Amino acid sequence: MNKILIGLMSAALITACSAPAVKDTLLIQQSAQQQAKNLGLSAQEVLDETRDLQILAQREDLYFYSPTYIAQAEEEIRTAESAFKDKLAEQKVITHALTGQQLLKRGLENKKTVLSQLKLSLDGLALLEELKAPTLFSGDYADVQSDIKDLVILIEQGNATQAIKEQNAVLNDIADVEIKVLKKTYLGQAEKALDKAIDADAEDFAPASIKKASIAVEKLALFIEQNRKQLQSINDETQKAVHLAQHAEHVAVTVEPLLKLKIKEAEKHVLFIEKLIARIGLALNQQDVTHLPLDNQSIALAQAAETISKQAMAIKQQGQWENEKSELEVKLANLQNKLDNALKDTQQKTSEKIPVLQDNIQTQTKSEETKPSAVPLATEGKPASENTPIVEDNTVPAKPVPVLSPEPIKDQPVVDKNTATEVAETAVTEEVAVQPSTPEQALEDEVLETAEASPAEPSKTNTTATPPVVNQESVENKNP
Repeated sequence: MNKILIGLMSAALITACSAPAVKDTLLIQQSAQQQAKNLGLSAQEVLDETRDLQILAQREDLYFYSPTYIAQAEEEIRTAESAFKDKLAEQKVITHALTGQQLLKRGLENKKTVLSQLKLSLDGLALLEELKAPTLFSGDYADVQSDIKDLVILIEQGNATQAIKEQNAVLNDIADVEIKVLKKTYLGQAEKALDKAIDADAEDFAPASIKKASIAVEKLALFIEQNRKQLQSINDETQKAVHLAQHAEHVAVTVEPLLKLKIKEAEKHVLFIEKLIARIGLALNQQDVTHLPLDNQSIALAQAAETISKQAMAIKQQGQWENEKSELEVKLANLQNKLDNALKDTQQKTSEKIPVLQDNIQTQTKSEETKPSAVPLATEGKPASENTPIVEDNTVPAKPVPVLSPEPIKDQPVVDKNTATEVAETAVTEEVAVQPSTPEQALEDEVLETAEASPAEPSKTNTTATPPVVNQESVENKNP
C-alpha cells in the first residue's frame, strides 16, 4: 500500500493545478478570510501550525484517501509561503495558510468516509497485494487501483451514492485479477508437472496415469474459480494434481525400457522388484516372503504393517491409561489427606470440649444438691410445747386439714441429706434425658452416670432440724 501511495503522491503533485475542485472549496476560502480578520496569531505562527497539519495529513496517506483535498491544500500552502517570503500583506499570508488548514482537515474527514463506504474495494486491493499481484500482473493491478481512485474522487465531490453503485464493477475486476493470480501461483505448479510427464512420453508409455493427471489439473482450475477465498483447500488440491502428474512421469520412465527386455533382463528386473519388497520386510522385522508370488509378498507385508500399527495403538492407549491411573491415584491421595485432616480437627475440638462439659456438669450437680427440697409450714407465736408432731389415728378416718396461711419463718429447716441427694439425682437424670444424642451428649451421659454412683455430700447448712408443726386446734378436732 505504501508503494501505491508514493506513486499517487507524485501524480497528485503533478496534477494539483488541474485537479477538480472539491464540493466546498468556495465556503472554505470564505471561512478562512473571516477567520484571518479575528485571529490573534502572527503569519509565522499560522504557517508553523499549517506545516504541522500537512505532515499529519501525509502520514494519514491523504494522497490516496483524499487526493483532491491535499492537492488544493498544498497549493494554498505554497501560495502562503511565497507571500510570506515576498513580505506581502500579513492577512493575505494568513488567509492562504488557513485555507490550506481547512482543506487538510476536510481531507482527514473524507478519509473516514472512504474507509467506510469503500471498505470492500480497499480490502480487495490489500488482498491483491498479499498475492503479489503488483509483480505478477502489474497492468491489471494498476487498472484496479485507478478505478478505486476514481471512486475516492467521487466521494470528495459529494457523490458517495454514485461511488457505491460503481464499486460493484470494481469488485468484479478485483475478483478476476485474484483468480488470475491464484491460477498462476497454484495451477501453474500442476501444469508444470504435467508438462514434464508429457515430455517423458507418458502419453505413449503411461496413458492411464497421464489421463488421471490431466483430469486433476482441469478440476483444479475449476476449483480455483469457484473457491478463490479458500487458499488452504486450493493448496491441497494443487498438491494432489502435482503428485498425479509426477506419478505419470515416473511410470512412463519405468515402462519404456521394459519393452526392450529379453529373458535374462526380465528375470533380473523381477528380482530387483523382490529386493525392494524385501527391504520393506526387513524394516518391519518380518521373515522372508520371497517364496510367495509378488502380489502375495506385498499382501503379507501389508498385513504385518497393519499388525504393528495395531500394537502401537494398543501401547499408546495403555500409556494413556497409565497416565489417567496416576492422575486418579494422586486425586485419591489428596482426598484421603483432606479426610484425615478433617477427622483430626474433629477429634481435637471434641477433646477441648470434654473438660468444659465435665466442669459444667459438676457445677450443675453441686447447685442441685444445695437447693432445699421443701419448706414446711409453721405457726408463729405458739409455745414450743404446742409444736408437737401430728399423730394419725388409724382407727378413725382423718379429717381434711384446713390450709393455713404461711407465717414468717424464724429458722429455716435443714433438708435431710438423703432427700437432697435423691432430688439432685432426679433433676440431673431428667435434664440429660431430654438432650439430643450426639458424641458430646454421650460423653455427658457417661459423666452423669459416674456422678450418680458416688455418694452425695451432706449439706453444710444448720443441722438443727425442726419437725413440721400444725395448729394444736386441728389436732384436737381430729380425735373427738
